[in-house]
Amino acid sequence: MTLGRRALKKYFLENVSGPVKVKQVARALGLKDSEYRLLRKLMRQMADEGVLSRVRKNCYTLAEGGDTVTGRVQLARKGFGFIIPDSGGRDFFVKSFNLGSAFDGDRVEARVINKSDRGNPEAAVVRVINRARKRFIGILKKRKGFSVLEPAEEKVFSDILIPAGEAAQLKNGQKLLVEVFDWGADRSKPLGKVLEVLEGERAKPGEQILLKYELPERFPPVVLKESREVPREVRPEDIENRKDLRGLTAFTIDPLEAQDFDDALSVRALPGGDFEVGVHIADVSHYVPEGSELDLEAHERGLSVYLNEAYIPMLPEELSSGICSLISGRDRLAISVLIRLNPEGELKRSWIVPAVICSRYRFDYEQAQRLINGQVDATEPDSETMKALHLLKDLSEKRRRRRRAQGQIDFDLPEPLVVKSDKGEPLEIRRKPRLESHRLVEEFMITANEIVAKRLARSSFPAVYRIHEAPAPHTVENINYQLKTLNPVLFIPSSAKSHKPAAYSRVIDKAEELGLGELASLIVIRSMKKALYSIENIGHFGLATSCYTHFTSPIRRYPDLLVHRLLKKSLIGEKADSKTLEYLEYELAGICALCSQREQLTESAERESDSLIQARFMHNYQGECFQGVITAVRSFGFSVRLEEYLVEGFVHVSRLSNDFYQLDEKEACLKGRSSGRMFRLGQRLKLILQLSDPETGKIDFIPAELDETTIVKRKKKKETRREKEKGREFFLP
Repeated sequence: MTLGRRALKKYFLENVSGPVKVKQVARALGLKDSEYRLLRKLMRQMADEGVLSRVRKNCYTLAEGGDTVTGRVQLARKGFGFIIPDSGGRDFFVKSFNLGSAFDGDRVEARVINKSDRGNPEAAVVRVINRARKRFIGILKKRKGFSVLEPAEEKVFSDILIPAGEAAQLKNGQKLLVEVFDWGADRSKPLGKVLEVLEGERAKPGEQILLKYELPERFPPVVLKESREVPREVRPEDIENRKDLRGLTAFTIDPLEAQDFDDALSVRALPGGDFEVGVHIADVSHYVPEGSELDLEAHERGLSVYLNEAYIPMLPEELSSGICSLISGRDRLAISVLIRLNPEGELKRSWIVPAVICSRYRFDYEQAQRLINGQVDATEPDSETMKALHLLKDLSEKRRRRRRAQGQIDFDLPEPLVVKSDKGEPLEIRRKPRLESHRLVEEFMITANEIVAKRLARSSFPAVYRIHEAPAPHTVENINYQLKTLNPVLFIPSSAKSHKPAAYSRVIDKAEELGLGELASLIVIRSMKKALYSIENIGHFGLATSCYTHFTSPIRRYPDLLVHRLLKKSLIGEKADSKTLEYLEYELAGICALCSQREQLTESAERESDSLIQARFMHNYQGECFQGVITAVRSFGFSVRLEEYLVEGFVHVSRLSNDFYQLDEKEACLKGRSSGRMFRLGQRLKLILQLSDPETGKIDFIPAELDETTIVKRKKKKETRREKEKGREFFLP
């Protein structure tokens, strides 16, 4: 048989009831001796991913079998924690002494030790599957005979021991960056090595994000040398055997501040009334050969990172903003997906071709929207480009309606727009408007990704897919508890159709009609598993498609670059023997796992970056009163989002001093034991800002009605920023 994750998982599900050795699996599957090593590596990899559970050396069982659960650890400030299961549903409570060596954010396997109808089921961590990170920042404390790092983060409760030799030349109280190399066992402290003493600019919170999450600030000299050797313009020999599409009316639509343009669009009318839409994607693979220094560095980075404090590209500027970028007026190499649509937006046929294009115009989203709205623009493009823009807008709307009818979920989640001063200080944080121009680009990128995925699925080579698993059936009840808290008419029917994307799409549409779309989207998306990269195609639930990949951003995502290489093999009909295919499948599986991990790490860094900028912005408002809404309820408190600004904070149960509050999961609320007072999901309430710490990103509120005396009186009466901004437009929920 051909080794694969799906086949191996199916074997465990159907044939294995307890721990089994690798040799037993190889014998049962009829594998040759030469295939044993590959099977052993694959089973180790699946154990690292949490699919299998390693009982002892070379002995495995299926994870989450019986009384085990896998998920991410979320620690509370008092030291205990919760496991947020990968499969959704109720969180598992973990006492501090049952956390083992797990840190906040780690993905773990845990044993269920107590199930309760009243509170959260209880679990104990068995092993850590993946570390969220291994670098920590804190203050050096020298003690008699040893030294430790006291981490600066409130959710890191263990000091980190530093070997005597590491700390000998350091001073007590210095801020350090430390990397853990031994996590210890049970309740023993981890061991770390000192990477850097943080002083001056390096001690700033924004810099610390780069350090903690191992985000590379510079490219190695050997990579920069190789990037400088890449041609600056397209050469005649580069366009041999490519389709010449330079005559098309192509243009880019990107954010105003964008420097790299990896996708362009075109459209033209065809005889008979149909239209041909072109999705032209920068052919980065032509300039980044497999195994080159550029390739190895891009593989290590995984993707470009966009923080409030910094931009970390996947590729050097010579490529990302130069020869690979679809700059208007310049010839550029592309992989073009040509899509034939009828006047109703129905897909009739598609072609994928290596091409050379020349973008005519560079739109930003706001400019494109103004032109779509019919507003006159001083830099208005030629009439042919204008006509193409309006035609693409009409076709994208028809495509989107068809996709919605198939069940695609359109999450109503806001993105922050940070308005900064000339000095980089945040002046306001509001909701970024979602424009028709955004939807236009999104629709055709999704269509191109689907077409490429289906082409790869027919190829003889393994492929890289973007997968999104359906929510586990038992999570529907948990979702409905929360949705009904918002409004009794919001629920997913308990039927076979409840596990189809259309059921989720309908409930979000209904919530939007009631003005609750944002909260309903949050509830649903939190119940879902994360989208991942995989060589096994299981479809994409959120997009309601059976086959999907990432192809349209090769400048910014390494999996897209891989897809381009695999697609080229498919287009020329390249073949490979079985051993080569098995090796390629194994290599691609490892890259998929790494890229998924890097993506999740980057998301954590971006969340922390958002928290820091929000805390900087809110710092001057400490003691002031705001209107907010409860967006999530946990045993230890509830999250809130302000209405005036797109800022999120937390109300910890310790601040609810008028009663003892407990979580009522069925009501999705915290309920006071004596008073019966509830803090419910979706509830609007007045909040007083107690703390906004720009160093940690921590923003704490207290309900105004519980303690009005906590309002801080400012010593100097002066016009506040909110008064200055009175009358300005804000994007309210």
